[in-house]
Parts: sequence; C-alpha cells; structure tokens
Amino acid sequence: MLERVWYENRRILVGVVKNLLPDFPWAEDILQEAFAKVVAARRPFRNEREAFNFIRKTVVNTSLEELRRSARRRRLGPVVAEWTRQSLQTGTVEDPLAQMIREEEREEKRSLINEIRDSLAALPVEQREAIEIVFKRRNAVLATCKRRGLAYSTVRSRMLVAVDRIRKDLRRRGVFMNHGKE
Repeated sequence: MLERVWYENRRILVGVVKNLLPDFPWAEDILQEAFAKVVAARRPFRNEREAFNFIRKTVVNTSLEELRRSARRRRLGPVVAEWTRQSLQTGTVEDPLAQMIREEEREEKRSLINEIRDSLAALPVEQREAIEIVFKRRNAVLATCKRRGLAYSTVRSRMLVAVDRIRKDLRRRGVFMNHGKE
C-alpha cells in the first residue's frame, strides 16, 4: 500500500519539495532520501490517507533537514577557506567546525545574557538584591544576610521567586525552554 500511495501522489510530493527547495535536481535527491526513510519506518497504516500524511510529513521533514545542512555548509565554507589559508601559512590552526561551533556558542551566550539582564531589570529591587547576594557572591551569603539584617530564609525565598519570575519571563519570550519538564 505504501509504495502505491507514494507513486499515486508523487506529483504532490514533488510540488511540496519544490516549494521548500530551490533546486529541482536536489529535490529529486530529497525525494529519494524521504522514500528510503518511509520504507525503513515499516509502520502499519489503517488507510491510505494516514499513509499519505506520514509520507508527506517525512518529505517535509527531510527537505527541512537538508535546508539546515545546506545552511551549515554555507556558513562553514568561509571558515574552511580561512582555515586552509592559515594552515598553509602557519601549519597549526584550529578545526573550522570547532571554530564555528565556539562562535555560535558565544553568540548564543551573549544573547541569553542580554535577555537575562532585561528580566533582572524588571524585578522588584529586593528580589534583584537577593539574586545579587546569592549569585555574585561578593561576600559569604550568611555574612551578607547578617550585615543587611535579613534572615537567610528570606533571601533564599526572594531569590527563588526572582529566579522563577526570570524563567517565566524568558519562557514567555521564547528564550528559555523546559526541555520536556513542566
């Protein structure tokens, strides 16, 4: 049934890929890869509509995966060229993929820090101070609490509420994800 549904709907599937991918020969490769994934899945289907939906989803996902791979290759191209130039000059240069990953991590960290700063700025003063006491660790937490005349449990409670508010604010803005935990 699966192969029949594939071939009966091939024109539709080609259209889906052509809408997502700019180059038709590339689209043919994607269709072949998607077909292999569909066959390898060996899923039972109740009817042809269910089989077609699975096939279409596989074609779309395979196309998007290839677009992402292509974007990484385009970003990596200049890095590889620079790496080749430097390695010819010096003989010792860092792997270009590691270099690109490190730069992406730095950019992600900078972006996250800016988002956290915005969330911190929106907190009430006492919660922001609690965060500073706990995370900056200018002094030992207990000594700081004593000096400010605050109970440790109060500072801890304010800190937990503040962290929760930051997390909710970041989640609302789509910056922080739970990774499956609710």
